[in-house]
Amino acid sequence: MGYDVTYHPITREEINEWYFEPLRDDTVIDRLAEKYGFLAENYRYYMQLVQKHIAKESEDASFEQAHGFMIAVAQGLMRRYDYFRDSLMTNLLVEDDRFYKYVQSFAKFVPDKYQKMRFANGIEGHWCGGVYIPPEAVKVLIYDTENDPFVKNAMLKNFDGQEELDRFLNLLHYAEENQFGILEATEVVVPFTGEYFSDAGNCELGFMERATTDPFLTTPLNIILKNIAVNEDDDFEYENVPFDQDDDVIHSPEELAEMRAKNKRQTQCLSFLCGIGCLAWFGLGCFFAHQICFEQKIRKEGIVLEASIEQRYVKNEYHFLEYKFSKDNQEYKKKTRLSKSVWNQLEGEKTVSIRVLPDSPKKNRVEISNIDLTGLFFLTSLSFLIGLFLLVVSIFTFLGYNFRKRNGVHYLLKPRQIVEDRIAELAEKEKNKNRNNE
Repeated sequence: MGYDVTYHPITREEINEWYFEPLRDDTVIDRLAEKYGFLAENYRYYMQLVQKHIAKESEDASFEQAHGFMIAVAQGLMRRYDYFRDSLMTNLLVEDDRFYKYVQSFAKFVPDKYQKMRFANGIEGHWCGGVYIPPEAVKVLIYDTENDPFVKNAMLKNFDGQEELDRFLNLLHYAEENQFGILEATEVVVPFTGEYFSDAGNCELGFMERATTDPFLTTPLNIILKNIAVNEDDDFEYENVPFDQDDDVIHSPEELAEMRAKNKRQTQCLSFLCGIGCLAWFGLGCFFAHQICFEQKIRKEGIVLEASIEQRYVKNEYHFLEYKFSKDNQEYKKKTRLSKSVWNQLEGEKTVSIRVLPDSPKKNRVEISNIDLTGLFFLTSLSFLIGLFLLVVSIFTFLGYNFRKRNGVHYLLKPRQIVEDRIAELAEKEKNKNRNNE
């Protein structure tokens, strides 16, 4: 099986700044977030992935397997990286010792606490960091590739032709102009159905701008950003990986416009449903309020009469009582549902005491079936509160506001806004806040 290789422009100082310092001191992340314009909590989440990756490595794992791969992922969050298929600089070192002059071992510049680890000085397998070409060696490698027949032929063979070699030289020239080194790694991104996806959380901070005018930069715009645990099985079936297409894809401008339009339709539909729910809960609250008013009035103004019991029965596990009474030479009948305890009290009785409103005899109830006003007040308040909440949600969603969740973080989206817009906005606010504090 071949390797999916990425080459990353990065300096030795940045390796320590972006990777080892955040592992040592969490406050470094805030400084990095301000400098590079991303959200600090997202980077902290990424560093948790780093810790999990390190914890999974066996004791005999090399520095490149445990850390080199994750260093490449970290730098991919900050700067460009170029993708090649099965074009390892490591292979050149294996084939000829003369290529060692272009690389530098991690052991020469990583913190002292890691010096006891085994340094492979190259790719050992999938999901692994490879050689590091320091800034001072980049210029030498460019010159030798362009002028030394031996080096050029070896590079042509390694990169499978002039076109791919030209792409790599373009990256080297970019590194030379900016005084960067080049870090090699495998499986930072891998092809998947015409797109690319990250195999260990790379581009988890994909809210950063990845677009470029450089024609040789092969980092695709549509990168699937799903976090996938590092898999040590070479036969891992990528087609079985579950992806959340809505939340974890960086889209083209046209797709973003369509997503905003879709979000608007969804929020308007949600607004309608919340409006219906609001009316239903307000209606229920009004019913309970009416019950309270009736009970208070009948307790204050009602008179007690005797009614004859016509029928007492149970239907569908509900207990019913039918009775009739006379008031002002007119006969009234009523069927009412009672609680089981009240219904049982009337067993064997021929009459029942009822409380009647004098000016409206049809409004009456069984005397002993007092209603719990405390419970009714609670239900009324609860119904109106829920109705009020749904009213607020309905108004805000109708105006276009919405909530979305990304990596455990909830974002309040403004009208026609999507998660990518919101994260970028929050990042800009964070930068301005830090700038004002200074």
